[in-house]
Amino acid sequence: AALAYGLNGAVGKVLVFDLGAGTFDVSALSLDGSGSIEVLASAGDASLGGNDFDEAIIKWLCKQARARGLAPRAERRSMRLLRDRAEAAKKRLSVVKLVQVLLPGTEGDRAGAPAVIEAKRASDTVEYADSYVLLSRDIVEEVCEPLLQRLKAPLYQLALSAGIALPGEFEPAKPIQKPTRKQRLLQHAAKPAGKQKYLPVGERVSEIVMVGGATHMVAVRKLVSNLFGVAPRRTVDPMEAVALGAAVYAGMRGGLLPGRVLQPWQAKLGRILEAARQAEATGQPIVLDGDDDDDDDDDDDDDGDGEIVDMYDQGALPEER
Repeated sequence: AALAYGLNGAVGKVLVFDLGAGTFDVSALSLDGSGSIEVLASAGDASLGGNDFDEAIIKWLCKQARARGLAPRAERRSMRLLRDRAEAAKKRLSVVKLVQVLLPGTEGDRAGAPAVIEAKRASDTVEYADSYVLLSRDIVEEVCEPLLQRLKAPLYQLALSAGIALPGEFEPAKPIQKPTRKQRLLQHAAKPAGKQKYLPVGERVSEIVMVGGATHMVAVRKLVSNLFGVAPRRTVDPMEAVALGAAVYAGMRGGLLPGRVLQPWQAKLGRILEAARQAEATGQPIVLDGDDDDDDDDDDDDDGDGEIVDMYDQGALPEER
């Protein structure tokens, strides 16, 4: 997806936010400007997607229908129509702020009135007004709030794993004469004084790319933008990003385009081999940074100071150890 947005020549950390119909995945990438892309960390929720947002809107519409004496869940046809109209309204609200949704089983439904109508103001009147219910972005954000909160958990996990700061979660403390105990503890830990839930610290992301049809939702884009302090790119259709990126990646693998995509183990192996080449050229031992071993469970070096390999005294190359 990052390749589809033309970021293979950029520099910095990039967040790929993929919210499809049934699953949610997020990845952090590191770009060095040479065309190489390293995957730093990934997280997600396999049971959360755009369909869940549709269900939340459907439940709200059913509640409005019951308040008018209707029973949409009693008929398959009514539920099928309500599901289609909820999805259509959700998509339309990514462009406009208000829509009128036609409830199944009403007079307007039997007369063939439009299923979803754009409304410029809440006071706008339409034909068969009693058959419609007003749905706004604010209502969608309210009914989908639990789902939006579920999106945060993988984002926190990713930020902590990849060393990404979340400036949107920091609320500066109010100036007072004497710091509170909590503020003193935060200062002692060399962390910003204020209220920050998980305190993920590190480098801020430079770009955010969105993938999947559900990322068209304004509430989702606003959540990501507020959390990371960066507005997501909108230069590529999220529905086409993966396909376009796959085409670019195929060109890279075929030698038609410059650049490469590295998984964490590939990037680490490359650094080890580069260190080995430098050690062979200078006669110095190989020093492997301890921060590269965070995801290894079989390390013998527990002090975090790094492992020193003397090629000439031990006669062993990295791949032989």
